[in-house]
Amino acid sequence: MALVIGILAKRSGLCMVKGVTALMAGRPILLIAILVCGFAFWFVVPFSIYPVKTINYPQYGANLLFFVGGLLFGLGAGFNQGCSVSTLTRLAQRDIRMLATVFGWALGWLLFANISFELSLNYPVTNYTSLAISPLILTSCAITLIVFMIHPKRLSLLTILLFGAISTMLTQISPHWSPSHYLQAITYTLSNPELSSWPTMSEHLIIALLLIGMSFGKKHSFIAITKKQFITHCSAGILMGIGASLALGGNDTQVLFALPALSLGGMLACFGIIGGIMIALKLITLRQQQK
Repeated sequence: MALVIGILAKRSGLCMVKGVTALMAGRPILLIAILVCGFAFWFVVPFSIYPVKTINYPQYGANLLFFVGGLLFGLGAGFNQGCSVSTLTRLAQRDIRMLATVFGWALGWLLFANISFELSLNYPVTNYTSLAISPLILTSCAITLIVFMIHPKRLSLLTILLFGAISTMLTQISPHWSPSHYLQAITYTLSNPELSSWPTMSEHLIIALLLIGMSFGKKHSFIAITKKQFITHCSAGILMGIGASLALGGNDTQVLFALPALSLGGMLACFGIIGGIMIALKLITLRQQQK
């Protein structure tokens, strides 16, 4: 599953920065497809062998920290020109500038590794019944059908939705497989060895196979990163790490876990991420115009 997810991420060009760029150009469908791909969760639930284990996404109430965290993460992703998944994809394609982003992201996580926030939990998702799930499934089917009818690049959208579906199935087996969770576990363990939150062997293998899947296809040439590029991408990574700490995850966590759980905190984080990316793209455009 991890290998296929990596291949789909590469083929679809899955990136929230691209989605927001298209939105600003008046083409919102790509961003909508990215935001709803995690709702494949509701398609998988009725057929799950372990339904109770599947429906275990936490729901956080509305809190300004989620929006601020999302905003900071979005700013970092915008300046980095890549979100969580696309950063890994570019790294797998030998874009070594993304190493600086990952390094900065880890530093950003570490800054808040020993800080806990008071966040309220909403009603648990396990209270949902089949009657509540059915309307969600019907609504999702209707939205998907409409999108396919009005959008010419149906194959790209199908790839993104398939990415969400397989990611959901992988979550049933390994709930903490996402890149954000993986990096968080490593940085938290390094700062607090007594926590024993080091990723399991299966989680290491999942990330490795994810990168292998992302490496298929045309690759970047190895380019020596300049000092200016290192500072830019490392700084962007730090913003992404701080934002992910405040919002309890990067955009991959919000799209694949928080939004399907109908978490108000996750919704605020996504609004913040979109706003942050917009601001970063506007600033980049202004800087280019001044040159």
